[in-house]
Amino acid sequence: MGVSVQDMRISRRRFVVGSVASSLFLCLRSPAACSEAFEFVSSELLWAGVPGASVARLGGSGINADAFGLRDVASRLSTTTTTIFEAGSLSKPLFAYAVMGLVDQGRLDLHKSLDAYLPEPYPIADPRGSTITAHQVLTHTSGLPNWRSGDKGPLALSFAPGTAYQYSGEDFYFLQTVTEQITGLSTAQFMRQSMDKLGMQHSSYVWRDAYAADCARPYGRDLKPLSPDTASWVSSSSPWASASAFLLRRGGPNAFSLRFLIYDHRCHQCPTTPCRTQRGRF
Repeated sequence: MGVSVQDMRISRRRFVVGSVASSLFLCLRSPAACSEAFEFVSSELLWAGVPGASVARLGGSGINADAFGLRDVASRLSTTTTTIFEAGSLSKPLFAYAVMGLVDQGRLDLHKSLDAYLPEPYPIADPRGSTITAHQVLTHTSGLPNWRSGDKGPLALSFAPGTAYQYSGEDFYFLQTVTEQITGLSTAQFMRQSMDKLGMQHSSYVWRDAYAADCARPYGRDLKPLSPDTASWVSSSSPWASASAFLLRRGGPNAFSLRFLIYDHRCHQCPTTPCRTQRGRF
Protein backbone atom coordinates (compact mmCIF):
# COMPACT_ATOMS: atom_id res chain seq x y z
CA MET A 1 0.00 0.00 0.00
CA GLY A 2 1.37 3.40 -0.95
CA VAL A 3 1.74 6.25 1.51
CA SER A 4 0.29 9.61 0.49
CA VAL A 5 1.74 12.94 1.51
CA GLN A 6 -1.33 13.53 3.67
CA ASP A 7 -0.64 10.32 5.58
CA MET A 8 2.95 11.25 6.40
CA ARG A 9 3.81 12.59 9.83
CA ILE A 10 7.07 14.38 10.49
CA SER A 11 8.49 15.37 13.83
CA ARG A 12 10.01 18.74 14.51
CA ARG A 13 13.45 17.17 14.80
CA ARG A 14 13.14 15.30 11.51
CA PHE A 15 12.05 18.49 9.80
CA VAL A 16 15.16 20.22 11.12
CA VAL A 17 17.41 17.46 9.78
CA GLY A 18 16.13 18.20 6.28
CA SER A 19 16.38 21.95 6.79
CA VAL A 20 19.95 21.71 8.05
CA ALA A 21 21.05 19.51 5.15
CA SER A 22 19.44 21.84 2.60
CA SER A 23 20.79 25.05 4.10
CA LEU A 24 24.39 23.81 4.23
CA PHE A 25 24.39 23.51 0.45
CA LEU A 26 24.66 27.31 0.53
CA CYS A 27 28.21 26.87 1.76
CA LEU A 28 29.15 25.86 -1.77
CA ARG A 29 28.30 29.37 -3.03
CA SER A 30 30.37 31.77 -0.92
CA PRO A 31 31.75 32.38 2.58
CA ALA A 32 29.00 34.92 3.19
CA ALA A 33 26.31 32.42 2.21
CA CYS A 34 27.96 29.83 4.44
CA SER A 35 27.87 32.19 7.42
CA GLU A 36 24.19 32.84 6.79
CA ALA A 37 23.56 29.09 6.59
CA PHE A 38 25.31 28.52 9.92
CA GLU A 39 23.12 31.13 11.60
CA PHE A 40 20.03 29.45 10.18
CA VAL A 41 21.18 26.01 11.35
CA SER A 42 21.79 27.28 14.88
CA SER A 43 18.33 28.86 15.07
CA GLU A 44 16.65 25.74 13.69
CA LEU A 45 18.35 23.50 16.24
CA LEU A 46 17.23 25.81 19.03
CA TRP A 47 13.65 25.80 17.70
CA ALA A 48 13.60 21.99 17.54
CA GLY A 49 15.05 21.49 21.00
CA VAL A 50 18.21 19.84 19.67
CA PRO A 51 21.12 20.89 21.90
CA GLY A 52 23.92 20.06 19.49
CA ALA A 53 24.83 18.60 16.14
CA SER A 54 27.80 17.78 13.98
CA VAL A 55 27.42 17.98 10.22
CA ALA A 56 29.83 16.83 7.51
CA ARG A 57 29.68 18.34 4.01
CA LEU A 58 31.00 16.47 0.99
CA GLY A 59 32.39 18.65 -1.79
CA GLY A 60 35.03 18.86 -4.45
CA SER A 61 37.60 19.93 -1.87
CA GLY A 62 36.89 16.93 0.35
CA ILE A 63 34.99 16.66 3.62
CA ASN A 64 34.29 19.69 5.79
CA ALA A 65 32.83 19.17 9.24
CA ASP A 66 30.93 21.75 11.28
CA ALA A 67 29.81 21.61 14.92
CA PHE A 68 26.83 23.35 16.50
CA GLY A 69 25.58 23.79 20.04
CA LEU A 70 26.33 21.68 23.10
CA ARG A 71 27.14 18.02 23.56
CA ASP A 72 26.39 18.26 27.28
CA VAL A 73 23.85 20.86 28.37
CA ALA A 74 24.38 20.60 32.13
CA SER A 75 28.16 20.97 31.87
CA ARG A 76 27.94 23.48 28.98
CA LEU A 77 30.36 21.44 26.87
CA SER A 78 30.43 22.40 23.20
CA THR A 79 29.98 19.96 20.35
CA THR A 80 33.14 19.52 18.27
CA THR A 81 33.78 18.05 14.84
CA THR A 82 35.13 14.93 16.54
CA THR A 83 32.27 14.50 19.02
CA ILE A 84 30.99 10.95 19.10
CA PHE A 85 27.25 10.42 18.58
CA GLU A 86 25.04 7.37 18.94
CA ALA A 87 24.30 6.58 15.33
CA GLY A 88 21.44 4.11 15.79
CA SER A 89 20.13 2.72 12.52
CA LEU A 90 22.84 4.41 10.47
CA SER A 91 24.62 1.18 11.34
CA LYS A 92 22.39 -0.73 8.91
CA PRO A 93 23.88 0.33 5.54
CA LEU A 94 27.40 -0.25 6.84
CA PHE A 95 26.40 -3.69 8.14
CA ALA A 96 24.79 -4.37 4.76
CA TYR A 97 28.10 -3.53 3.08
CA ALA A 98 29.90 -6.09 5.25
CA VAL A 99 27.18 -8.67 4.54
CA MET A 100 27.65 -8.13 0.81
CA GLY A 101 31.30 -8.95 1.40
CA LEU A 102 30.24 -12.37 2.68
CA VAL A 103 28.12 -12.74 -0.45
CA ASP A 104 31.11 -11.90 -2.67
CA GLN A 105 33.16 -14.50 -0.80
CA GLY A 106 30.50 -17.15 -1.43
CA ARG A 107 29.87 -17.61 2.29
CA LEU A 108 26.32 -16.23 2.23
CA ASP A 109 23.59 -16.62 -0.40
CA LEU A 110 21.24 -13.64 -0.59
CA HIS A 111 18.31 -15.85 -1.54
CA LYS A 112 18.87 -18.82 0.76
CA SER A 113 16.86 -19.32 3.94
CA LEU A 114 18.72 -17.76 6.87
CA ASP A 115 17.61 -20.65 9.06
CA ALA A 116 19.78 -22.91 6.91
CA TYR A 117 22.86 -21.26 8.41
CA LEU A 118 21.79 -21.78 12.03
CA PRO A 119 21.95 -24.93 14.18
CA GLU A 120 18.27 -24.40 15.06
CA PRO A 121 15.49 -22.22 13.61
CA TYR A 122 15.33 -18.57 14.63
CA PRO A 123 12.46 -18.04 17.15
CA ILE A 124 9.64 -16.89 14.88
CA ALA A 125 6.09 -18.01 15.67
CA ASP A 126 5.18 -18.61 12.04
CA PRO A 127 6.38 -21.40 9.74
CA ARG A 128 6.86 -18.82 6.98
CA GLY A 129 9.74 -17.41 9.00
CA SER A 130 11.89 -20.28 7.78
CA THR A 131 11.80 -18.77 4.27
CA ILE A 132 13.29 -15.38 5.26
CA THR A 133 16.44 -14.56 3.31
CA ALA A 134 19.26 -12.03 3.61
CA HIS A 135 17.85 -10.19 0.59
CA GLN A 136 14.53 -9.74 2.39
CA VAL A 137 16.24 -8.50 5.54
CA LEU A 138 18.34 -5.97 3.63
CA THR A 139 15.27 -4.66 1.80
CA HIS A 140 13.04 -4.68 4.92
CA THR A 141 10.60 -7.13 3.36
CA SER A 142 10.96 -10.01 5.84
CA GLY A 143 7.60 -9.34 7.54
CA LEU A 144 9.20 -9.05 10.97
CA PRO A 145 8.22 -6.10 13.21
CA ASN A 146 10.52 -3.18 13.88
CA TRP A 147 10.95 -4.28 17.51
CA ARG A 148 9.27 -6.99 19.55
CA SER A 149 6.69 -5.90 22.12
CA GLY A 150 8.39 -7.80 24.94
CA ASP A 151 11.72 -9.42 25.73
CA LYS A 152 10.44 -12.98 25.62
CA GLY A 153 8.64 -15.23 23.21
CA PRO A 154 9.00 -15.83 19.47
CA LEU A 155 8.41 -13.11 16.90
CA ALA A 156 5.30 -12.83 14.73
CA LEU A 157 5.16 -11.97 11.04
CA SER A 158 3.05 -9.13 9.67
CA PHE A 159 2.92 -10.65 6.18
CA ALA A 160 4.47 -13.38 4.06
CA PRO A 161 8.21 -12.70 3.59
CA GLY A 162 8.99 -10.91 0.35
CA THR A 163 5.46 -9.62 -0.33
CA ALA A 164 5.51 -6.13 1.22
CA TYR A 165 7.71 -3.49 2.82
CA GLN A 166 7.95 -2.85 6.55
CA TYR A 167 10.94 -1.28 8.24
CA SER A 168 12.42 -3.67 10.77
CA GLY A 169 15.22 -3.71 13.28
CA GLU A 170 14.41 -7.22 14.45
CA ASP A 171 15.23 -8.72 11.07
CA PHE A 172 18.72 -7.24 11.28
CA TYR A 173 19.14 -9.04 14.61
CA PHE A 174 18.21 -12.21 12.71
CA LEU A 175 20.86 -11.54 10.06
CA GLN A 176 23.36 -10.56 12.76
CA THR A 177 22.89 -13.98 14.36
CA VAL A 178 23.59 -15.59 10.99
CA THR A 179 26.76 -13.59 10.31
CA GLU A 180 28.08 -14.47 13.75
CA GLN A 181 27.39 -18.15 13.03
CA ILE A 182 29.12 -17.97 9.64
CA THR A 183 32.19 -16.06 10.76
CA GLY A 184 32.54 -17.22 14.35
CA LEU A 185 32.98 -13.56 15.33
CA SER A 186 30.89 -11.15 17.35
CA THR A 187 29.24 -8.41 15.30
CA ALA A 188 31.69 -5.84 16.67
CA GLN A 189 34.62 -8.04 15.59
CA PHE A 190 33.03 -8.86 12.24
CA MET A 191 32.49 -5.18 11.45
CA ARG A 192 35.97 -4.08 12.50
CA GLN A 193 37.61 -5.04 9.20
CA SER A 194 35.00 -3.18 7.12
CA MET A 195 35.11 -0.11 9.35
CA ASP A 196 38.90 0.05 9.24
CA LYS A 197 38.80 -0.29 5.47
CA LEU A 198 36.45 2.70 5.33
CA GLY A 199 38.69 4.81 7.54
CA MET A 200 36.43 4.52 10.58
CA GLN A 201 39.04 3.45 13.12
CA HIS A 202 37.48 5.60 15.85
CA SER A 203 33.93 4.34 15.23
CA SER A 204 32.57 1.21 16.84
CA TYR A 205 29.52 -1.01 17.21
CA VAL A 206 30.12 -1.12 20.96
CA TRP A 207 30.91 1.54 23.51
CA ARG A 208 34.53 2.40 24.33
CA ASP A 209 35.50 4.11 27.57
CA ALA A 210 37.60 6.60 25.57
CA TYR A 211 34.40 8.01 24.05
CA ALA A 212 33.41 9.57 27.39
CA ALA A 213 35.87 12.43 26.82
CA ASP A 214 34.00 13.79 23.78
CA CYS A 215 30.59 12.16 23.38
CA ALA A 216 27.20 13.76 22.88
CA ARG A 217 24.82 13.09 25.74
CA PRO A 218 21.41 11.87 24.52
CA TYR A 219 18.34 13.97 25.25
CA GLY A 220 14.63 13.43 24.88
CA ARG A 221 11.81 15.92 24.65
CA ASP A 222 12.24 19.16 26.59
CA LEU A 223 15.96 18.34 26.78
CA LYS A 224 15.36 15.62 29.33
CA PRO A 225 18.65 13.68 29.70
CA LEU A 226 18.50 10.04 28.68
CA SER A 227 20.74 7.15 29.61
CA PRO A 228 23.38 6.43 26.95
CA ASP A 229 22.85 3.27 24.92
CA THR A 230 26.20 1.63 25.47
CA ALA A 231 25.32 -1.09 22.96
CA SER A 232 24.78 1.45 20.20
CA TRP A 233 26.98 1.94 17.16
CA VAL A 234 28.81 5.26 17.46
CA SER A 235 30.73 7.57 15.16
CA SER A 236 31.64 11.20 14.54
CA SER A 237 30.30 12.88 11.41
CA SER A 238 33.34 13.04 9.10
CA PRO A 239 34.20 9.30 9.08
CA TRP A 240 30.57 8.46 8.45
CA ALA A 241 30.38 10.96 5.57
CA SER A 242 33.49 9.46 4.02
CA ALA A 243 32.09 5.94 4.36
CA SER A 244 28.75 7.03 2.89
CA ALA A 245 30.47 8.44 -0.17
CA PHE A 246 32.31 5.15 -0.64
CA LEU A 247 29.19 3.03 -0.18
CA LEU A 248 27.27 5.00 -2.78
CA ARG A 249 29.93 4.66 -5.46
CA ARG A 250 29.38 1.81 -7.92
CA GLY A 251 31.92 -0.50 -9.47
CA GLY A 252 35.15 -1.91 -8.13
CA PRO A 253 35.75 -5.01 -6.00
CA ASN A 254 33.27 -5.77 -3.26
CA ALA A 255 31.02 -2.98 -4.53
CA PHE A 256 28.03 -2.02 -2.43
CA SER A 257 25.29 -2.78 -4.92
CA LEU A 258 22.13 -0.78 -4.31
CA ARG A 259 20.36 -3.13 -6.69
CA PHE A 260 19.93 -5.66 -3.89
CA LEU A 261 19.06 -3.17 -1.19
CA ILE A 262 16.25 -1.08 -2.68
CA TYR A 263 12.52 -1.49 -2.35
CA ASP A 264 9.75 0.97 -2.96
CA HIS A 265 6.24 0.53 -1.56
CA ARG A 266 4.85 2.30 -4.65
CA CYS A 267 5.99 -0.60 -6.84
CA HIS A 268 3.68 -2.96 -4.90
CA GLN A 269 6.28 -5.69 -5.23
CA CYS A 270 9.83 -6.61 -4.29
CA PRO A 271 11.73 -6.32 -7.58
CA THR A 272 14.94 -8.12 -8.44
CA THR A 273 16.08 -4.91 -10.12
CA PRO A 274 15.00 -1.43 -9.07
CA CYS A 275 11.97 0.30 -10.49
CA ARG A 276 12.54 3.84 -11.64
CA THR A 277 10.66 5.52 -8.81
CA GLN A 278 12.17 3.73 -5.87
CA ARG A 279 14.25 5.08 -3.03
CA GLY A 280 16.77 3.29 -0.86
CA ARG A 281 15.58 2.36 2.62
CA PHE A 282 17.41 0.95 5.61
